[in-house]
Amino acid sequence: MLNRGSHLSAIIDEVLWLKPHSILDVGIGWGLFGVIFRAFTDVRKSKLFPENWSTKIDGIEIFEPYKNKAWEFYNNVYIGNALEVIEPLEKYDFVYCGDMIEHLTKEDGYKLIDKMLQHTNKWVHIATPMPAREQGEILGNLSETHLSSWTEEGFNRYKYEKVGIFGWGQDYMLCVRLQS
Repeated sequence: MLNRGSHLSAIIDEVLWLKPHSILDVGIGWGLFGVIFRAFTDVRKSKLFPENWSTKIDGIEIFEPYKNKAWEFYNNVYIGNALEVIEPLEKYDFVYCGDMIEHLTKEDGYKLIDKMLQHTNKWVHIATPMPAREQGEILGNLSETHLSSWTEEGFNRYKYEKVGIFGWGQDYMLCVRLQS
């Protein structure tokens, strides 16, 4: 669950720079980024209403009880484990995985990264707390448990660049961009 927001401007800048025609949000939670992505794609182009939207924004979420009105900003929300749900999906210009990869083991995290790279035409953007502090279930969602912690070195097996480390005090987010 998003509990820090210092990296939001970097993600918005990525979307404004890339101008994607399609976005996949992996681990949408409450759907905040669906709203943000829609605001900085279609709504920014004065396409205020769903019937005029031209950017395809899909999402994956394992915990259906998070469903709320924000999910309506997505074209499609696929329910289930991202490692499985992503398989039949198309390629997207921009794949975003925010505040999610730490909920997987390192082994499954690498598997997901490999699959996300197979499903993008351009970029995968990953945002993860650094360090990922101990966390158990939230709101009855066992999938909120932190199972791994990621540092920049964890991405060395990929062609990546560090977008930045954002935060304050002891609460930081590492953001990296991986190229397909």
